[in-house]
Amino acid sequence: MQIVLGKTKLEILKALAYIIDIEEGGKLYHSWRVAALAKYLAEKKCKKSILPVYIAGLLHDVGTFDISNRLIHHKSHMEDISVAEVKIHPQKGAAIVASLSGFIPIAKIILDHHEWINGEGYPMGLKENEINLESQILRIADKVAFLVDTKKVTEITDLQKTLKDRIGREFSRDLYECLIEELTKNDAFESIVDERKLTKLTEKIFSQLLIKKETC
Repeated sequence: MQIVLGKTKLEILKALAYIIDIEEGGKLYHSWRVAALAKYLAEKKCKKSILPVYIAGLLHDVGTFDISNRLIHHKSHMEDISVAEVKIHPQKGAAIVASLSGFIPIAKIILDHHEWINGEGYPMGLKENEINLESQILRIADKVAFLVDTKKVTEITDLQKTLKDRIGREFSRDLYECLIEELTKNDAFESIVDERKLTKLTEKIFSQLLIKKETC
């Protein structure tokens, strides 16, 4: 599938990602973080899917429109909604994205982004190679973004310690090591943590996407 993003379509995606992350206290920056992290990995692991993975990162939580972002991204409030309600958001999101022309492969990435390689994820309980690589990338990106969103990690060393017990369960060692390697380059991790730097990074990526064509 070839995806060519014109300015209008790109601005719509950008606005939609912004809306997904809005809550009463301001912007969460979650989707931008997930997309940027996923792009780092896609550039190393599946270069033909960089654009679809980035878009999937931006839209991965579109199925949560009817659930408060605070409930989704902050575990302290999870008791206020049912687990079943949360676990259907990948399916709802995939259905929404699949309705966009040419976006069915992106919908598949979103559908499987909560699957774990040990089979304990949702919605289908897929494991290992049953989960497409792009969705595996989105899984670890989503986990890292959540840890940053909730201020559980602010340093790369804290991130490594927190993620290690999930290797082989939620995501592969290969993806973990690749992401850590990328985040230790220059100020890559700081650009994910710091909201102003993340905003500049996102604007830079969007500018690149205006002129870039990719096949997936």
